[in-house]
Amino acid sequence: MALAIFDLDGTLIRGQSQMYLIFYLRKKGLINFFDFVYILFWFAGYKLGIFKNPRSILEYAFKIIKGRNVKDVENLMEDFYKNSLKLKLNNKIVEILKNHQKNQDQIVLVTSAIKPVANIAARELGINHVIATNLEMEDGRYMGCIEGKIVYGTEKVKLLTQLFNYKDLNNSYIYTDHKSDTPLLKITKHPILIK
Repeated sequence: MALAIFDLDGTLIRGQSQMYLIFYLRKKGLINFFDFVYILFWFAGYKLGIFKNPRSILEYAFKIIKGRNVKDVENLMEDFYKNSLKLKLNNKIVEILKNHQKNQDQIVLVTSAIKPVANIAARELGINHVIATNLEMEDGRYMGCIEGKIVYGTEKVKLLTQLFNYKDLNNSYIYTDHKSDTPLLKITKHPILIK
């Protein structure tokens, strides 16, 4: 039995879940035009390497859920998955995931995506372990900001090694598309970079 680690963005799905979510929220009328354009501009700058830290823009984008009931947000994310994200699944990588499941390997989703999105994707794909970016909650409502660190770069390694030991990692696979996952690629036995 092996450990199979999957990234979400650019791996299990084609493209970026955060970007799809912004378009979805705009279509639903939950983000105004100014905020929508500002977020798109920032994402373009991030892709070009102009901006380095995604925390400020993510918190800016997710201020729209501030004060919203956790269950209402879960329902919104369910609808987002069903009507947008599911359509972006990379069938080739999903097939690899299914083969790991047939082999009864332990599977973990490690992603910088927010936990409400990652949890639904993991449930729908039959993944039991999820490491994703947490959003702050209080009294059953979202506070509109990130709790702790964004699950990115070396933070992925830190959280993964808290969940699994190095013995597990000695017989592990990682599927990812991005150089920011180089720390993960270095500690796994079978690093697979998706193009």
